[in-house]
Amino acid sequence: PDADDYCVCVSNKIQKQYKYSEYQKLLAAEKTKAFRDAGLACYKESGAAVVLFDKQRAEAAVLIAKAQYGEAIKVLLPVVNEAPRSSDFGQLGLCYLLTKQYDKALKYLEAGQKADPTDLLTQLRLSHVYLLKDHYSDAKALYKKFRSQNVTDTTSWAEQAQTDIKTFEKMGIHHPDFERILKQLE
Repeated sequence: PDADDYCVCVSNKIQKQYKYSEYQKLLAAEKTKAFRDAGLACYKESGAAVVLFDKQRAEAAVLIAKAQYGEAIKVLLPVVNEAPRSSDFGQLGLCYLLTKQYDKALKYLEAGQKADPTDLLTQLRLSHVYLLKDHYSDAKALYKKFRSQNVTDTTSWAEQAQTDIKTFEKMGIHHPDFERILKQLE
């Protein structure tokens, strides 16, 4: 998006909202808020927000691949707060899970489940959080429900569960029922 177009958009929004005399009477904080609100609206309308959020998603994926989960959380939070896709909730939930912030993981994974109940990666991560929060019956129900399906076109639920549990153990995340769950998935 062109910077001049953005400035014109902001100016037009301010002019539509206030007469010149009204604008002159605003406090400095009110003027700042008017500009910020108009700027955000123009940012979204121009499509620049979509480009930025896609860049942030890509950056977060790189950070997750590098096991920099705390940094990935910082990158994903604005995306989830402004323009979330169901998979964003799953990614953010995974990062919270791997940094042992189980309540936050639960919050975002349940939001992801509501946004798209067919996203099986999110469902699997949610089952892990249930297990780690000692909600064994909830975890078991999800593990059983989807065990015969694939989480991606090439990876089965059971394969991904095994991979995840190995990752958890490398990260120092242990649970006495991991082996029990893995046996159920065979």
